[in-house]
Amino acid sequence: MMNHAHEVYADETCARIRESVRDAYGLTFWEDQTGGGCMALVTRLETGHWLVATDEGLCSLRQRVKYEMPDEYGDQRALGWQVGIYPPSEYWGTNPDTGEATDIVAWADDTSALGDELVRLVGQAIGALADQLGSARPSPN
Repeated sequence: MMNHAHEVYADETCARIRESVRDAYGLTFWEDQTGGGCMALVTRLETGHWLVATDEGLCSLRQRVKYEMPDEYGDQRALGWQVGIYPPSEYWGTNPDTGEATDIVAWADDTSALGDELVRLVGQAIGALADQLGSARPSPN
């Protein structure tokens, strides 16, 4: 059972993760159901591409933060991050009308990354997209 200090930690950590991505790249995520109770963090890039971040547990950011909370010895369990960028369209992932999968055009992942490292993976994925588009690689603000 979570005590008040754990809830405050979870709230502060979720806010810090979201703020780090917003401050570095001007992106604001929302959580989206991917089916079967699984969740993803989703945002649109200025190019119209979809940026989608998931973890090994496909859980909400808050669930992830609670899972990764340091134990009494200061150890943390990492769920890693997978950050995919999908082409500009009305949807990301699978076309709801046809069931066809949308190809990922850029990708970054780190199976040992903690929640706070999302900003690094977002930067790597956006950089990979920039390389494909032949544009300048973005740098954190």
